[in-house]
Amino acid sequence: ELAKKIEENSKYFISIFEIERKDCDRVRKDFINFSTVWSEIEYFFNLNFKKENFKEVLPNINLEDAKQIVEDFIKSYNENSTKEEWFENVKNLASKYNYATNGKEYQANPEKYNGGIADFVAIFRYLLTGRKNSPDLYSIMKVLGKEESFKRLNILQ
Repeated sequence: ELAKKIEENSKYFISIFEIERKDCDRVRKDFINFSTVWSEIEYFFNLNFKKENFKEVLPNINLEDAKQIVEDFIKSYNENSTKEEWFENVKNLASKYNYATNGKEYQANPEKYNGGIADFVAIFRYLLTGRKNSPDLYSIMKVLGKEESFKRLNILQ
């Protein structure tokens, strides 16, 4: 079944498999063997996200705040950004919503912030993948494309 999907969509699968494997310092190690591949990449094809689960998965994130954060992200998104520019935009938004953009600063003064950058990015990670953990979001958005990424991000609206 998976082999057939790969054959039918080889370019798409190659772009998925290249995430954090090509031109990077830290190589993904989530593909242990062929039988684990589908469970690790199925969110590129089916998103089993349920709005009702948002609070359960991200209990420290206010749903109304998340809607506004996503709206601001979409307004500021530039699909031609480099990974560094994309992350700088994310950090600017995080700062706007009082999330620490520096892990050390957050650890030193957690009471000053709504959370750390990892908490902020978790909003996008969950909406895009339905998971708490995934490869880097910039690459995932590039593979999904702007239209599909925005469709997933707008699911809270």
